[in-house]
Amino acid sequence: MTIPLNTIIHGDALEVLKGIPADSFDSCVTDPPYGLGFMGKAWDKSGIANNVDLWREVLRVLKPGAHLLSFGGSRTYHRMACAIEDAGFEIRDQIMWIYGSGFPKSLDISKAIDKAAGEYVPGEVLPSSRQSAASETGIATSFRTKNGTNPQTDLARQWQGWGTALKPAHEPICVARKPFKGTVAENVLAHGTGAININTAPKPVLRALCAEVSAELADKMDEYRRSPGNDLSSVTWYKNVPGMGDITIKPELIEMVKSNYFTIYSTGMTEGMEQSVNGVVQRSPLKVLSWRLE
Repeated sequence: MTIPLNTIIHGDALEVLKGIPADSFDSCVTDPPYGLGFMGKAWDKSGIANNVDLWREVLRVLKPGAHLLSFGGSRTYHRMACAIEDAGFEIRDQIMWIYGSGFPKSLDISKAIDKAAGEYVPGEVLPSSRQSAASETGIATSFRTKNGTNPQTDLARQWQGWGTALKPAHEPICVARKPFKGTVAENVLAHGTGAININTAPKPVLRALCAEVSAELADKMDEYRRSPGNDLSSVTWYKNVPGMGDITIKPELIEMVKSNYFTIYSTGMTEGMEQSVNGVVQRSPLKVLSWRLE
């Protein structure tokens, strides 16, 4: 079975993977359902992320040394990571996606006390200020609630500000690797997998390579590799970065190969107008695989 580049396959992952030959893919990046029952939806209650059989199939279709990045929920990540490890993967690290837009799914204790006492005052329902859901008449069809004057009881006032959950602000990403025989160098030459290219790796990955690489040093490494004229052909180029001379990153974690595919971002400006383009380019043979204006 040959899968063309940029192909979307729609189906049950467990069934689709069984039809794919072993050792087919260089890596896997996935964001399975977290098993939180989001909005009461059945798809987020399936437990597929904790299914060892699924990860065994993922392991089978990956090349030896291939990396897996799997997003998880802060409350359910541990079960997914255990399933990945039980399937035969080697857990290598963890990356965090940090964000500030999360909304806490928390019970307002003071509100609950007032409601139990029959004293809670509901807010006034007002039309939403957003007109995105406006009807043909122009009247908003979505609504928001203006909170009433609460809490009402003395007991509720004692517990004002207390809740039951933290505001979500991160999602852990499991970094795992398919085991391989021999050394990393031998596996890289045989399969092209097993290492991380630090020439293009994001700064959080640079920090994860070595405990001594601080956020400040990762910034300096990133600045050095972006500066024209700096030689990045050696696996020890990072030692030329100020402050990195006495730091050693394990050679087996480093891959210094040139990718055949690149993402290119370009922005042009003329007469006060700005236009950006985002494209994916193949090095050899030279070909623009996709592009879009932003």
